[in-house]
Amino acid sequence: MTAIDELTRERDMVVNMIGGVRSAHTVGDVDAMAEVARGIAAVLRPHTEVEERVFPLLNR
Repeated sequence: MTAIDELTRERDMVVNMIGGVRSAHTVGDVDAMAEVARGIAAVLRPHTEVEERVFPLLNR
């Protein structure tokens, strides 16, 4: 899997996770919203590192 494929997969994962935040918000479940937000942060942390390493290489 290429870095771009992995970034796309992670983006799709985060989009789906945002749906979980919305669902939790609808029912007022703050704990669930926080749990999903922590999951999103866990995905985005390495995702951002890869973006910062890969995208500058694409501009060469």
